Amino acid sequence: MNGLHLSARIFPILQDETFSSYLHNMLILAGGEEARTLIERVRFDVRRTSPLLPSRLETIRAAIGGALPSTQQLIKQNTILPTLKLTLPTADYEEVHRHTALSPVSAVAMKAGLSCKVQRRYGSQASELFWSVGICPACLRDDENVQRRAFVRRAWMFSRLAACSKHKAPLLTTCLNCRRQDMPADTFEALSMFCRCGGSLVTRMDVGNDSVAGTEIRVSEALSAFFDCSDELSLDARHTQFVLRRKAETLGLVTDSFVRKKRLEELLHQRLDPGVLKRHRLEVHTIALPDFLRGKRPLRNPIHNAVLTAALYDSLEEFKSEMHDAQTFTAEKLIATTEKQVRKPESVVNDELVGRHMRKLRSFFEQHPDATRKQARISVAHSINTLNRFIPDIVEEILPARQKSCRNLARVREEIARRDAFFADEIRRRRAEFNRNPPPFKITQARLIDGLKNHRSIFVYPQEMPFTLAAIKECKETSQQYMMRKKMSWVSGQSMCQREVLD
Repeated sequence: MNGLHLSARIFPILQDETFSSYLHNMLILAGGEEARTLIERVRFDVRRTSPLLPSRLETIRAAIGGALPSTQQLIKQNTILPTLKLTLPTADYEEVHRHTALSPVSAVAMKAGLSCKVQRRYGSQASELFWSVGICPACLRDDENVQRRAFVRRAWMFSRLAACSKHKAPLLTTCLNCRRQDMPADTFEALSMFCRCGGSLVTRMDVGNDSVAGTEIRVSEALSAFFDCSDELSLDARHTQFVLRRKAETLGLVTDSFVRKKRLEELLHQRLDPGVLKRHRLEVHTIALPDFLRGKRPLRNPIHNAVLTAALYDSLEEFKSEMHDAQTFTAEKLIATTEKQVRKPESVVNDELVGRHMRKLRSFFEQHPDATRKQARISVAHSINTLNRFIPDIVEEILPARQKSCRNLARVREEIARRDAFFADEIRRRRAEFNRNPPPFKITQARLIDGLKNHRSIFVYPQEMPFTLAAIKECKETSQQYMMRKKMSWVSGQSMCQREVLD
C-alpha cells in the first residue's frame, strides 16, 4: 500500500468537503513525492486545470484505491449540474448530462468555491488560462489553527460568485498591503499563509462593503436552496418558472400583458446590492428576465435564478416549500401557466371588427375634418395598414387625400428657412475657425455643397436655401491662397516693425 492509499484510508473525504479541499489535504499528508507522482500520472496542472473531469477522476480513484465515491457522484456533489435540472428545459438538461458523462465539465462550470478554467481576454498572455481566486476567512482560520484545510476558493466561471461554498462567507480577493489579487504562493504542496509582499493574509485582507458581503451570502444561500430542491426527482425548469412567476405576480411585478420593469428594478436594487447585480450580469432591461417572467422562455443561468430568488423571497424556506408543493401540479397546469403569455392575439380581421373601426373613423373625421392619418390612427387605436390591407377602397374613401394645405406649405417653408439659416451660421462658424486654424485641405464651394447635401437632415433642393448658398459663395478663398495671404501679411508686418525699429 503506497502513501496515497494510506492517506485516503486514514482520512476519507467528508460529507461536506469539496473535492479540491480533499485532494489538497490528502496530497499534503501523502508527501511531496506521492503528489508529484500523481500529478505526472494524471498529467494536469492543478493551478490551471480542474481535476473534476471524468477521465481524470477515474485515474485519481484508481491511484487512491477506491476511497472516493463514483465519478458521477463526485460530479453531482461538486458541480452545478443538479441546478441545471431546475433551469434548463428537459431536452437541454439531458444533453448536458450526456455531455458530462464522457467529456470535461468545464462547460457546465463548478460550484462556488471550486476551480474552473477561464480564458484571459486581454493582456500579453491572452491565449493562456488563469485562476480567479479568493480566500475564505473561515477556511483560513481553520487552516491555520485546526486541520490544515485548503483556504483558496475559486470563483465560478459564469457568475463570479464570490462566496465560499462551505461557510457561505464572502471571498477576500485583495491584500491591503500591496493590492495584489494573485496573493497565494504558487506551490501546490502547501499554500502560504502570507501574501507575496510578506503581509499576513489573516489580518491584512480587504473585507469589502457589508452590503456586498450580505448580498453575496444571500445569493449563495439561494443557490444552495436550488441544490436542495434538485434532489426532488419530479421537479424541473417548469416548476421553477411557475413558482418564481407566481411570486412576482403576488408582488405586483407581472400582469397578464406586461412586466413592470421599473418596479422590478427598484425591488432588485432595494434588496440586493447594485454592484453584485452588475457582477452577476442580471439586467432588467435585457430580454431574458422579462421573457422569463412573462413565461416565454426559461432563465437558463442558475445564478440568475438564484439572484432573482434572493430578491423575491424574504425567507428561502418559503421558496423550498413552494417548490415542494409545485410537485403536485399537473403538466397541463404548468404549461397553461407558463405559456399563456406566449399566445399572440389573433390578427384575423372579421366583418364586425372592420365595421366597428370604420364607424370610429367616420365619426372622427366628421368632428375633425382637417385631421391627419396619424391622428386618425391614434384615435381608433388600430393599425391603418391592417385596414388598408383588407378594405383599401373604403379606407381611401374615408381618409383625406394626401394633399398639402396652405397651412402645411407655410409650415414647410418656415422649417426650410430655419434650417437654412442654421446651416448658414454653421458654415460661417467653420469659415471663421478655418481662418484661425487652416486645415491641410482645400475648402472649395463644391466641397461645402457636397457636405451640405450629404447631411442627413437636409431633404430640400439647393435653390430653396438662399442663406446657405450665400454663405458658401463667401468662401472663395482656398487654403493655399489663405496661407499665402497670411504669410504676406506676416512678412509685411515684420518689415514694418523693422522699419519702426530703424527709425
